[in-house]
Amino acid sequence: MASPSDSGMEDETEQEECTCLERVLKPLTKKNIIHHYIPLAGTACYSLMSIHFVKPSILRRITSTDPTNVLLTASLAGSCLYVYDRKHLKSVVGKQKISFSVFSAGLFNLGSILLWAMIRSATTSRDSTIQTARVALAVGSSVLLVKTGMEYLNAVDSQITRK
Repeated sequence: MASPSDSGMEDETEQEECTCLERVLKPLTKKNIIHHYIPLAGTACYSLMSIHFVKPSILRRITSTDPTNVLLTASLAGSCLYVYDRKHLKSVVGKQKISFSVFSAGLFNLGSILLWAMIRSATTSRDSTIQTARVALAVGSSVLLVKTGMEYLNAVDSQITRK
C-alpha cells in the first residue's frame, strides 16, 4: 500500500498544522507585536484570570502576590488592541476609536468576571469534584467567550467589506 507521500500527495494534516502554526507565529514586526502578540498574551491572561476568579488558590501556589490586577490589565490591553485593529473601525479615528476599543474590551472583560463570580457562587461545595467542575466551567466559558467574540467581530467586519 502506498503512503500519501509515495503517491505525490501531501499529507493534509501536516499542511493544516503548518497553516495553524503560521497564523500563531507571525514575523516580529511592530504591527504584529502590537496587534497580534499582545492580544495573544492577553487571551492567555484572560484564561488564567477565569481560573483565578473561580479558584484563587490555584494561582496562589505559583505566585505569592495577588495576580488579579496583572491578569486584568493584560487581558484588557490585549482585548483593546485586538478590537482597535479591526476593519470595522478603520474609518473611525482618534479619541473615538480608542474609546470604542476601551469600551468593548472593558465590557467583555467585566462581563466575563461577572459570569465567573456567578459560577463561583453557584458552586460553593468543598467537594473536589465540584471544585474541578468549577475550574472546568471557568476555562470552558473563557474559551467559548473568546471564540464567540472573535466570530462576532469577524461578522461585523464582513458586513463592512461588502459595502
